[in-house]
Amino acid sequence: MNELTLSLEKIGAILRDKRQRLGQRIEDMVDENISRSTISNTERGLPNVTESMYIYYVEKLELGSSLFGIVEEKEQLEMEANEELKEIIEGNKPLPENT
Repeated sequence: MNELTLSLEKIGAILRDKRQRLGQRIEDMVDENISRSTISNTERGLPNVTESMYIYYVEKLELGSSLFGIVEEKEQLEMEANEELKEIIEGNKPLPENT
């Protein structure tokens, strides 16, 4: 699985969670611009959904740019953790002490 797919899956999970917290069904979100299948595919993080449809659905859920900030922050934390683990494995950094 590549990084883009992981990001889309994270975005999809956040979108599904937001819709559910709003008490909406997929059918409630359908309009002339987005179909039930597109919403379902978006929430599953499938790459066959266009970027413009992801953006449209994000805006429809009133998440705006905050969603992309959340995903970027999570990815940054994962990247930092991976770098730290790599340094520990390579012996360039000691293991953290248990406190």
